[in-house]
Amino acid sequence: METEIATITKSLVQYQREKLLGFLDLKAFDAILRLPPETYSGKDKEAFETVRKKALDDKSTFHSISTQEAIKGKFLSCAPVDGLKKNADKELQYLNNLSALPQVKEEFLSLCKELGI
Repeated sequence: METEIATITKSLVQYQREKLLGFLDLKAFDAILRLPPETYSGKDKEAFETVRKKALDDKSTFHSISTQEAIKGKFLSCAPVDGLKKNADKELQYLNNLSALPQVKEEFLSLCKELGI
């Protein structure tokens, strides 16, 4: 009986973790990572490559986290309370739109509540 409860608990934890990571991949990381670098040129391409590398690094970091509570904590530490960060460089303002973490904060928190995290 105790083994069955442990197995069910482990399965629930894994399910919750996978749901959170799937959500973040879909809403925050994959939209950026799917864009081909050829989408931009010149200075914009260099800036995009920087954002793309950051997204890839962040995705890897989130996937290395073993618990759903730690994923939630990491997400909340990355998503600014006041939404998108302001960028002084007007040419790079569009890059804020590529950083989806602040934009999906409410949805992420709803998912956490739904999952009981």
